[in-house]
Amino acid sequence: MNDLILDGGPCQVGIESTIINCTQDLPEILRPGAITANMISDLIGLQLNQIATGSNKSSIKAPGLLQSHYAPKAKVFLSTTPNLGDGFIALSEIPTPPGAIRLASPKDHNEYAQVLYQALRLSDTKQLSNVIVIPPTGDDMAIAICDRLEKCAYKG
Repeated sequence: MNDLILDGGPCQVGIESTIINCTQDLPEILRPGAITANMISDLIGLQLNQIATGSNKSSIKAPGLLQSHYAPKAKVFLSTTPNLGDGFIALSEIPTPPGAIRLASPKDHNEYAQVLYQALRLSDTKQLSNVIVIPPTGDDMAIAICDRLEKCAYKG
């Protein structure tokens, strides 16, 4: 029997879903996604605990909660200046520095989430050593994007 690959095309969101721990008095976001803390609070009428980050004290096992995850072979650096031949990912309004290889130019946070993993895989295809990423700012999808970027960032 031959292996088959089902290609449904580009994902609508791109990054993984929000994971919530509801086993405590107040729900806690374990992994941010397209469904934001404000959306959840508005829906359930409760304020959420802070997003679990870093050492994640929760004993709940959930996908994508490792401290290093989502990483390409290239070293990913956040908010530094690229050198000649480095990959570069940033919102389209941020110009590509001279000598950098643009991997993605998303127009907004939603598009950033959609193209992030594709851009990181492209760095592997191009066999780049370094990828410089300018993370988005804000409190919407930017929180989830920054979560994924921090997990793939070089920690050496």
